[in-house]
Amino acid sequence: MNQSIDITLHLGAHKTASSHLQRSILDHEEALITFGTRVYGPPHFRNRGRSIPTLFGLRPWGNRKLTRREPEDQLRFMAKGDPRVFLTEENFLGPLLNAEGGLSLPLYGEAALRIQALADAVPNAKLRVALAIREPHSFLGSAYSQALFAGRILQPDEFIAANAPADVDWLRLCREIAGVAELAELIVWRYEDYGLLLPTIVDELLGRGASDIVQAHPKALHTGLSRDAHQRVIELAGGDFENLAMTARHELPIGPDNPPFRLFAHPDTSAYQRQVEAIRALPNVRFLEP
Repeated sequence: MNQSIDITLHLGAHKTASSHLQRSILDHEEALITFGTRVYGPPHFRNRGRSIPTLFGLRPWGNRKLTRREPEDQLRFMAKGDPRVFLTEENFLGPLLNAEGGLSLPLYGEAALRIQALADAVPNAKLRVALAIREPHSFLGSAYSQALFAGRILQPDEFIAANAPADVDWLRLCREIAGVAELAELIVWRYEDYGLLLPTIVDELLGRGASDIVQAHPKALHTGLSRDAHQRVIELAGGDFENLAMTARHELPIGPDNPPFRLFAHPDTSAYQRQVEAIRALPNVRFLEP
């Protein structure tokens, strides 16, 4: 590769405001090209033959028959002469849920292997990875709603019995990713800080000054269920209803008199705080804070 190219791979994860960040950035795609950063997100990667593993020939996750270029040629093609390429696709981490509607465990267990495969495929590029994390009780509540939207209707007690907050092990995930050979750095922030950190996140991921271009998308995306919407889903479960959870969300939105559904009433967040402190101390990790 004649020109060194910086790759920043934003992994999400699921349910950490990744869709809002993606929309905010992709809304300004043309201006960012002028700035020197080529951005690619779900609208690109979720078309047939365009997943990151397929584009870069990452085995065994990509479709070998649809891989058209050698990895370094593919990176040059995507950069189109610019010095920076930004890839954002939470599905690169692997699935969030299993077939039964619970977490696929260990959480994102193949993520580091996939990232290592990408690093090995483009050894002359500078690869950075960005990851948002979220308090486990809150994360599980959002994952539960995601299962309902997918039509996997579980009672809250069933979901809790199968998915413990301790299963949401961000420390293990960050340690494994940070240990990828030839990774320049892992950038981490808390979902809880996203609103305050958005300009900083944009500058870190796209290049200093990008926050002058990228403005926050004005609406929240993929909101969860309200308390009453969840109750309706549970009451009507088993009936012949299509898109039951999505319909309930639309008809009974979160509002002043209809608070969000909470899977856990009084969560103890101390274990999350310990995870955060340990992640901050990991080698090759840069933790963004307000």
